[in-house]
Amino acid sequence: MRGIYSNTLLLLLCLATLTRGDPKVIFSPDYSLHERPPTEAGQPVVIEASINLRNILDVSEKEQIISLETTLRLYWKDSRVKPAEEYLDSTDLIGPYITLN
Repeated sequence: MRGIYSNTLLLLLCLATLTRGDPKVIFSPDYSLHERPPTEAGQPVVIEASINLRNILDVSEKEQIISLETTLRLYWKDSRVKPAEEYLDSTDLIGPYITLN
């Protein structure tokens, strides 16, 4: 399952860089999709997650089933991937970031 998410992320990043002539994301030469981001002394990669409930689609009390529309966001730092400065949206506690739509 982890491979699917990392492949999807890379695909989204690549598509974002191809939508215009200038890349929004810059990958370092040592970037590899199949390697986790480097950390100090081999510590685990800290991944922050948030789930946003967008809509309740259906509730079946009898069957005890609920259908929801949600957004899952995962955040982590990878020093090998940097936003191009001209596309920076903002900077927060995590650091500079861009929004990929």
